[in-house]
This record gives sequence, C-alpha cells and structure tokens, in this order.
Amino acid sequence: MPFKKGKSGNPKGKPIGAESKSKKELRDKITLIVNGQVDKVEQDLNNLSSKDRLNILLQLMRFVTPQLKAIELDSTIQDNSDFKPIIINLSDEKGAN
Repeated sequence: MPFKKGKSGNPKGKPIGAESKSKKELRDKITLIVNGQVDKVEQDLNNLSSKDRLNILLQLMRFVTPQLKAIELDSTIQDNSDFKPIIINLSDEKGAN
C-alpha cells in the first residue's frame, strides 16, 4: 500500500533533520582532532606572511560567522499607497530651493 505524500510508514521514526549516529560520531571525532590542534594552527598562522594569514582567516570566518544574503527591495511606489514623501530643505535661504 503506497503512503500519502509527507507521511511515513514509521511515524515514530527519525525526525526530519536528525543526524545519524555514525555522522554524529564522525563529527565528534573531528571536533576532538581540531580542538587538539588549536595551538599548532595558531603557530602556523603566525608564521605565514600577512597576506596569506589574512586570506586563511577570511576563509575560516565563513565557518563561524553567519553568511549575509542579498535581498532585493522594491523601490517603486504604487499610486494607491499611503506613502507621503518628506521633503527637507537644507538651503541657507528661507524659501529658496
């Protein structure tokens, strides 16, 4: 019997997005290796030229800072909007444009 879209044959199964046991174990082992190498990595970075060190630091920052996404704004104003422009006159003379 086929299942309906979005329904599982095992409703008590692994939740969507849950990490498998082997993947978690691998991630934990890699974390231990990386944590054990922090001092060595820092020494290696200090031995690089400024240009190379900056390049590597910029590459590493992608893993610790959120990546910004470009957004597009619609700057058109429709005739039926309640938008009222604010006009600020910055001239020195009163009444001059």
